[in-house]
Amino acid sequence: MIFIIGNLWFWILISLALFLEIGFIELWINKKDEEPNGQGATIVIIGTFLILFFFGSKKEVKDFVFYIINNPLKDVFYFFVYTFIGVIWSFFKWFQYIIKLKREYQERISSFTEDSVKNSSWQQSVLRDIPNPKATSKKSAIFTWIFYWPFSVIGYILNDPIKKFFNFIFNNIKGLYQRITDKVLADISTPKI
Repeated sequence: MIFIIGNLWFWILISLALFLEIGFIELWINKKDEEPNGQGATIVIIGTFLILFFFGSKKEVKDFVFYIINNPLKDVFYFFVYTFIGVIWSFFKWFQYIIKLKREYQERISSFTEDSVKNSSWQQSVLRDIPNPKATSKKSAIFTWIFYWPFSVIGYILNDPIKKFFNFIFNNIKGLYQRITDKVLADISTPKI
């Protein structure tokens, strides 16, 4: 019995499981459709309980399961409270997601030159790319935010503010980098062929 509740190996297992949960929910998002990996998170939870049961504190795992079975009214109450908090969290995450899409769209528009704006294909491209996600197309993400909200909250606290802080720093100093580049490369002339 390696993973006895309270010993070092138990805490290593729990820390690893927590890291993987946060990773699947907040960090290792599928870049193609920006969906959190709820399946991976579910496998981690089931795997952690199985490891604890077979290689650790069988009695505590059994006691936990029996507590759930023997207290159905409390379980229903806890389930509804947990789900309610998850729904509130999912609205926050959806709002953050829409703000991110809007910011990316505005950055893409601001990157076009005056010549490209005069082009009619540019106008069609801009109209075609206006973000308008449907909740039904993001059902997996919304479900994951509701069901795994504790891990999503931790991941958000650890990840998003740090990204925003460094993006803020970068956005305030990127002009300096460009001036250095422009100054150093100013005397380069294009070769005549």
